[in-house]
Amino acid sequence: MILIFSSSDDPYANEVCLWLLLYKKNYIRINENDSLKIINYENSNDQFEITFNDKLYLKLSEVKSIWFGRYLKQNLSPFYFFNNKTDQFYLHLVNERNSLYELFLKKLQKKRVLGNFELPNLNKLHVLNIAKEVGLNVPATIVTSSKEELLLFKEKYGRIINKGINETLMLKSKGGYRGSYTNEVNSFDINKLEAHFYYSLFQKLISKRIELRIQLIGNELFTTAIFSQENIKTSIDLRRYDSKTPNRTSRFKLPKDIEKKLLLLFSTLKLNQGSIDMIISDEDEYIFLEINPVGIFGMYSYLSNYYCAKKVANYLINK
Repeated sequence: MILIFSSSDDPYANEVCLWLLLYKKNYIRINENDSLKIINYENSNDQFEITFNDKLYLKLSEVKSIWFGRYLKQNLSPFYFFNNKTDQFYLHLVNERNSLYELFLKKLQKKRVLGNFELPNLNKLHVLNIAKEVGLNVPATIVTSSKEELLLFKEKYGRIINKGINETLMLKSKGGYRGSYTNEVNSFDINKLEAHFYYSLFQKLISKRIELRIQLIGNELFTTAIFSQENIKTSIDLRRYDSKTPNRTSRFKLPKDIEKKLLLLFSTLKLNQGSIDMIISDEDEYIFLEINPVGIFGMYSYLSNYYCAKKVANYLINK
């Protein structure tokens, strides 16, 4: 049996499931609204007995592999008999239950696993430090709340950008969702700031020749080159995708030394799946930007004919 932790609207998980059906492999997919309940745990045989949505029964010993997809936190069965969620006894029971589920998830991690439930998000600043330690080039970066320090940073590096310290801001509105993007910051923007403002991350803007999206599945890297600098909409942030004039893309072979450093970075972070953003500068330097620890492989898998969903399925069945 294969367990897949995912979301109901994830098209890439849908595609992985289709491959598993083609291979005639049994799987259970747990989406964001599904509940997982532990019925019993006994340490003498190290056995968990669990149900999904109070219907499907399974023993942990029957699980051979797990894929932690886009949603890494399963919904635990709530305590319906409590109305007051701040009740001290209720909070005590939550802690009791969570201890059991933590052990369950640690047992899952000992199976053949793609992904890591303990790392749904990564600290970007920490990742930049580790990337630098393994020998990768990273952009000059400052996190500051001082207008004076920001002016000195811009004077030193010329063109600079601003991006989130951690996650992209997503705000729900009547028209859907609005998100934050990476933007260039000019002197006019800085002059409008107060002497002190909230912590913000700034980096040297590096003129790029090619942008790279690198997907890790197991211990294999799949790289797509994106010529995003050819379109003014995507030259700073690829996520400002221009559907009318799509970016030109191509398969790309990384140099051996860069590939070795990236695999060391993933290993240090205890990841065996994820998506890396890199650029190649006008000076032909490979510059590491960041990692998405879950990885969204669909679009560039299709464009580069990597068949990443098939490779995920093959990993889960150890093919």
